[in-house]
Amino acid sequence: MGTQAGGRWVDLKAAAEILDTTTEAVRKRAKSGTLPSTTGEDGRLYVRVDGEARLVEREANRENRRINAGFVQRPSSNLR
Repeated sequence: MGTQAGGRWVDLKAAAEILDTTTEAVRKRAKSGTLPSTTGEDGRLYVRVDGEARLVEREANRENRRINAGFVQRPSSNLR
């Protein structure tokens, strides 16, 4: 696939690494249309990743980790 205007086309594993997320999250975003995607001649799913997509995804992942850390650090008053 390679580079095209507006980003580069990469497979799910590479996209997950670039976006600092899981392959399943990339697959879901491709299916929902929030990441441009296409099926290659080899039958594999490819998504287009650009700088803006990386920035948005990384910021969302940081926020999710912050929220999750709050749940882990806060003991429940019901657990006695």
